Amino acid sequence: MKDERKTKKQLIEELEDLRDRADRLESGTSRQALEAKPVAELISLMRFTQDVSSQIHGLLDRDKVISVVTEAFRGSKTYLVSIALLTEDGSKLHIAGVSVALKLMRAAEKTAGIRISEHVFALEEASIFDRVVREGETIHAMSADVLGELFPSKVARLATEALGYADKRSILTPLRIRGRIAGVLAMSSTDLAEHLTPSVENLAQHVSAALELADEHAERAEAEITLRHRLEFEDLVLRLSTRFIGVPTGELDQELNSALAEIGTFAGIDRSYIFQIRDDGELMD
Repeated sequence: MKDERKTKKQLIEELEDLRDRADRLESGTSRQALEAKPVAELISLMRFTQDVSSQIHGLLDRDKVISVVTEAFRGSKTYLVSIALLTEDGSKLHIAGVSVALKLMRAAEKTAGIRISEHVFALEEASIFDRVVREGETIHAMSADVLGELFPSKVARLATEALGYADKRSILTPLRIRGRIAGVLAMSSTDLAEHLTPSVENLAQHVSAALELADEHAERAEAEITLRHRLEFEDLVLRLSTRFIGVPTGELDQELNSALAEIGTFAGIDRSYIFQIRDDGELMD
C-alpha cells in the first residue's frame, strides 16, 4: 500500500472495483471450480472485506470503527483480525481491538492476569510488527509468531492452541492516518495469503480512512467546546465587570461573594477566594 492519502471517493471507487472483480471471478468460474475450496475462499473473503468496509464508512467515533471491524470478524468465525495502534511516542503498540471470541479472551485474560484491551508492547521486542511500522510494507508471517508478539506468552500459547493456528499464516499491513503510519492491521490467513493480500490491504485503507475521519471529527468537536467555553467565560467576565460599576461600598462584599460563587460554578469548583496582601508584602488575609 503506497504511502499516500486517498480521498473517500477514491476508496469507494476501489471498493466498487473490488466488488466487480469478485463478480467477474464468480461468474467466470465453472461450478466445479467454484466449489473448489481455494477459489470459494478467495471470493468469500473479497465479499466479506467489502461488507466490513461498507459498514465503517461514515462512522465518526474511533472506538466504534474498531468495534464494528472486530465484531464483524468475530461473527464470521473464519478469520482473526487485530488492530494495534502506535502510542504517542511511536515506540509501542497498544491493542485497540481483536476479534478473538469473548469466552476465549476472558479465559486468556484470567490466565495472564491482564486486560487485553490495555496491553501495550514495545516495537523493539516485536520484530514482525516493527518491520511493518518501519518499512511500511505488507508482510506475511506465521500466526503463532504474530500472536507471540501481540500478546503475553501465556495468552499467545493459549490462543494458538485454542484457535489451531500453529501452522497458519497471517497478513500484516500498515494503517495510515494523515499520511503517516499509525498502526498495524493483522489478519489470519491460509496458504492463499498471496492472493488474499490485496483484499486485506484494501480493508486496511478503509479502516485508515474511517479512523482519520473519526479523529478529525473529534478534533472539531473539541475545538468547538473550547471556543464555546472561552465565549462563555468572556461573557461572564463582562457581566461581572458591569455589575461592579457604581456598586455602593457597603454592598461591595456581598457583590464580591456573589461574583466568586458564579466563578466557582463556571469553573466547576466548590470554593473560590480573594486574598488581600498586607502592606508589608509578607502576609495576606
